[in-house]
Amino acid sequence: MADIICRWLNEDVRLSVNIDRLAIGKEFSNGFLFGELLRKYELQNDFNAFSKSSAANAKLNNFTRLEPTMKLLRIPFDTNVARSIMDGRAGEANRLLYQLFIALNNKKSANLTEAAMETMRPKAPAKLDRLQRPVYTERLKTMVPRQSDINIDAVSEPFREKKRKLIEKSFIE
Repeated sequence: MADIICRWLNEDVRLSVNIDRLAIGKEFSNGFLFGELLRKYELQNDFNAFSKSSAANAKLNNFTRLEPTMKLLRIPFDTNVARSIMDGRAGEANRLLYQLFIALNNKKSANLTEAAMETMRPKAPAKLDRLQRPVYTERLKTMVPRQSDINIDAVSEPFREKKRKLIEKSFIE
């Protein structure tokens, strides 16, 4: 399956980065390439607001922007899926890419535009998705650690290790 997805991304879609099947999780972990893929199919109009950075704020921005499009394509996408992909968990990006492969090929074969897909959606689920969007955003914010916290942990780790060694040394003597 990964070979089919890679062939589709590299030959048919032609993303800005050549995708290796062993690095799909890493390549897609910040959400930028998902946005680029959806832009190629004319579904991500705000792609210029996406960031290539792997900082926590950039990932949060990218995945928050992806959520409405995934709902439009009727792809199950919640904070757990987003967090799994951000963390680079094995197979999560592949699974989402496979779902996108199916949904985007169906869209292409039906010759539908984003506006046509939006008008074809039943009114109640569309309204529910709009109401759930702020909840998704806030929940994702609580799940993703802030970049400043990540940076502080990285800086303070050597000092914690030094403290641990000093404590061990004091108990030995």
